Amino acid sequence: MNESNIPIEGSTFCPVAKPTSDEQGIGAFFRGLVILSTFSYLVCVFSPWLIPGCLFAENYDLLAWDGRTAAFTLPAWIERALVALWIAVAVGLWRFNRWARGTFLALTVLSLIMTALGGMDVRLAFEAVLEDAVALIDGVILALAYFSPLKEKFAKRCHPLEV
Repeated sequence: MNESNIPIEGSTFCPVAKPTSDEQGIGAFFRGLVILSTFSYLVCVFSPWLIPGCLFAENYDLLAWDGRTAAFTLPAWIERALVALWIAVAVGLWRFNRWARGTFLALTVLSLIMTALGGMDVRLAFEAVLEDAVALIDGVILALAYFSPLKEKFAKRCHPLEV
């Protein structure tokens, strides 16, 4: 305990068990998936600016249909805030913070709802493949975070701000 009576990870009041080699292996695999998912997600988000020279005028005309018939559209500032939140959650997942696991689940569900209500989906083939890969990786991340021995790493955080 420190002077403010907050348990410190690794102290006698908040012991940290040494991970086994299996736990270290699955933890490294999990962290690799978090990095791969985050990097792929950012490529998807920024792909319109990453590949502008690769598109013909007809492609731009087709891409203009993206989002038509949407039940709603998010303001640009909310989209930017969600990108920042995804990055913050990825850092939290990397550190096995409990709040990150729940927030990641909530963002994944929100993403599914936004996709369902987002209207027509017009994108390039590589974007479709990358977004599908991100969805699969995110599913594995959620499965590992909730249904593997890693769930204990998320539950053992002691700091009161990591609820």
